[in-house]
Amino acid sequence: MKRRERMRKKIAFLGHFDSTNFGNESTLQAILYHLRRFLPDAEVTCISTGPEATVATHHIDAIPIAEIFVKSWGPPKFSD
Repeated sequence: MKRRERMRKKIAFLGHFDSTNFGNESTLQAILYHLRRFLPDAEVTCISTGPEATVATHHIDAIPIAEIFVKSWGPPKFSD
């Protein structure tokens, strides 16, 4: 078996998942249902607005959405 086929798939979802919006929760539930059918060994993480609720409801790892994802960078400014 090829190494790539043996490696466990890692999948992350980003969204406003926190059990307060029925539409978002239904979408995540459908995604997880089909993911578990087709890739039952996949390692799933959810990046969400309510990670505690996501973990409790869907039994997957979750981390919070941060306000700042990347700090902007630019070359240093030199004074004369």
